[in-house]
Parts: sequence; C-alpha cells; structure tokens
Amino acid sequence: MEAKTVALVQESFNKMRPIANTAAEYFYAKVFELDPHLQELFPMDNESMKIQGSKLMSMLGTAINGLKNFNDLVPVLEDLGQRHLDYKVEEFHYYTLGEALLSTLEAGLGADFTLEVKNAWVDVYTTMSGIMVKAAYQKEIT
Repeated sequence: MEAKTVALVQESFNKMRPIANTAAEYFYAKVFELDPHLQELFPMDNESMKIQGSKLMSMLGTAINGLKNFNDLVPVLEDLGQRHLDYKVEEFHYYTLGEALLSTLEAGLGADFTLEVKNAWVDVYTTMSGIMVKAAYQKEIT
C-alpha cells in the first residue's frame, strides 16, 4: 500500500476522532437506510448500539493505525473476517458497509473529504474487506 494512501487515511481518520460517537451513529443509520435487513444482525436498543459503535470505531482505529505495518495487519483482518461469519455477515454486506463508510466520512470531514482522500479510503477499504472476504469465504471479493 502506498505511503501517501496510508497517510491520507490516517490523517482523515484522526480528524474524525473528536466526533467518533456521532460518526458511528451516522454510519449505522446509513447502513440500515441502505439495507434495512441488516438491522436483524444488530441489537436495536440504544445502549447496545452505542457499545457497537464504540467497538466499530475502536476496531477501525486499530486497523487504520496498523496500515504502516500492513503485513502484521493481514492476520488480524483474516480473523475478523472469519469472526464475522458468526454474526451472519454475508459477502454482499461488505459493499453496503463500504458505501456507508464513505458516506460517513464525507459527512464528517466535509470539505476535507477530497477526491484524493476518498480514493485513498476506497483503496484501503477494498483491500481490507477483500482480505476479510477471502478469509471468510475462501474466495476473492468480486
């Protein structure tokens, strides 16, 4: 992964940290707007969703911080992909989640969500989700 891509993603994610809770709420609202059936995979009470949002932002932060040592991140992503099978995540859900992530970043970053930043996130998300899908379903993401 190119150093510029890593830097853009890490810098933009750091800008999101102060609004992490709001970003997580927005993300899940967008996920459920894009695919209402995904609500079945999550506890719908407010407290549980706040905990889920916190876990999301923590996991995403860990992955983003790990981009500089990508080879060390790969087994973590593979494990995460396999664990998502237990949560009934299907391959096509990764597309919805990616779209919701980009929408969340655009809303949270505003003018700082440039085309260059968006492309960096698309590259990173596609790479990371591809590793997760391959580990979970033993195939490349299509």
